[in-house]
Amino acid sequence: MTLIVDEMSQDERLQVVAVFSPEHGFRGDKQAETGDPLFYIDKPTGLPVFSAYNMTAEQMSKVLQDMNIEAVLIDMQDVGVRLYTFVWTMYALMEGASLLHHSTSSAGPKPIVVITDRPNPLGGELVDGPLVNMSCCASGYGRLPIPFLHGMTIGELGLLFNSVFKIPSDDVIVVKMLHWERHMTWTSFQEANSVFPPWIPPSPNLPTVMSAHAYGATVFLEATTVAEGRGTTTPFTLFGAPFLDAEDLSARLNKDFRCAQSSSSVSHAASAQRKQVRSTVTAPSSSSSSSSSKKSAAGSCYRAAYFQPTWSKYNHTVVPGVQWFPWRSVQAATLLPSNLASPNNTASTSPFVQGVQILCATRDLSVPADAFQWDGSWFGHDGTELIDFYAGTPTLRNMIDSGLQSEDIVKVYEKDVALFRHQRQQYLLY
Repeated sequence: MTLIVDEMSQDERLQVVAVFSPEHGFRGDKQAETGDPLFYIDKPTGLPVFSAYNMTAEQMSKVLQDMNIEAVLIDMQDVGVRLYTFVWTMYALMEGASLLHHSTSSAGPKPIVVITDRPNPLGGELVDGPLVNMSCCASGYGRLPIPFLHGMTIGELGLLFNSVFKIPSDDVIVVKMLHWERHMTWTSFQEANSVFPPWIPPSPNLPTVMSAHAYGATVFLEATTVAEGRGTTTPFTLFGAPFLDAEDLSARLNKDFRCAQSSSSVSHAASAQRKQVRSTVTAPSSSSSSSSSKKSAAGSCYRAAYFQPTWSKYNHTVVPGVQWFPWRSVQAATLLPSNLASPNNTASTSPFVQGVQILCATRDLSVPADAFQWDGSWFGHDGTELIDFYAGTPTLRNMIDSGLQSEDIVKVYEKDVALFRHQRQQYLLY
């Protein structure tokens, strides 16, 4: 496996002249909110690297013009959550290219934009959460009214972005994926293909597919006094705080996700599965336990856990909290047949819904009550600024602060989500 720039730089038919790098660096080694140095020379290729994450669209446009760049190839793995900055780096780079396309004074080339498409790890059907309120909350975490979970690939987002920039359509090219279908998550895409893409961490704190799936539910904790697991080997799947009780938190979240109620029927079904000689198990439709399990299966389950971060929040302190597991891993561990308890309810599997439930639980179980706070200082933001940028609106924070519970909060955004589903349709490729 070779990085695409390394491969292209060895191809005599191509002249690669520069690299633009995103938040986590050209080689993926930079922590959040840093990016590469503004300019440096990449040792393996000898190419100049410009930190697009730390540049404006105008600055990138000048680089494109000064270096007579004819084509920009965008190849990044997004994670399906609107606030992940890679797509907004693409947005700024496309804006930089568009400035040259619409310039009347530039005599240089008008660069085409080529996007090599990549799977949305959460799948292409899951759309949920608030849209960015452009009057107050547009930022590097969202520059267009797009929901928290957009259900689009990076290529499809590129086409949507171009509705703003108006680069001639023939000059924005998306290289489509083979074998990916709209319903596929990263895991199901792997399962459906004998040759499947390995998970290459797009950033240091998303080392596994599981962490990428958890990210959409637990990333809001970055804007609070609850630790999101940075400084451990399982970031985003592990979270907690000294002011929380691990057992109480796991019980609350498992109750919210109905894992506790389904545990006995899971065990019963798993036991039955092990006793079967046949490879297929059919749950009797009249069985109360199987019916209950199918109804209550949810997107995630939790166990009480304790961790000691080596850096970030509460470093070198033993922190009580929970570990997050997707339902699929619970199903596999118990040998539960997939036709018995695969969650098909978007409300139960949506990382946004899970994230709101996590915020409500950590708020309610905080001891003392005021220990749970909005705090973006680890990421260079003051007070409530970060959570509003992450959510794209102050309404989420306001509802959490008012004491509302998750089932009432998530309903607020349903109309906006339905509208975006309609708006995005023209840009979908799969």
